[in-house]
Amino acid sequence: MKIGELAARTGCSAPTIRFYEEKGLICSKRNFANYRVYDEVAIERLQFIADCRANGMKLSCIEELLACRDDISKTPDNIQERIESIRTQAHEHIEQMHRILAFLDELGKKLTKEKSR
Repeated sequence: MKIGELAARTGCSAPTIRFYEEKGLICSKRNFANYRVYDEVAIERLQFIADCRANGMKLSCIEELLACRDDISKTPDNIQERIESIRTQAHEHIEQMHRILAFLDELGKKLTKEKSR
């Protein structure tokens, strides 16, 4: 698929896709007309990157995780500590989201109660 289709399927802009490609996070090939073409792996990787970025993960961390997944032999010695740190951050983010949901639930109840008066 060309970059426009990849952008449409993932919600990432074409410039963002090119940026991630320049960083080595996704790969493309060139077709006979010299257009970039991407496979289904690019969709999976872009979705993973987008999920990580949406939850505050730095690009350097995402690069490290993808590199480990791509070639386990290149895994740094401290990867277990990095994974635990990321897991801790993810759990903290989940706890924050639960607090926000509880607040919204309570606010919704108050608004419903107020409207029924």
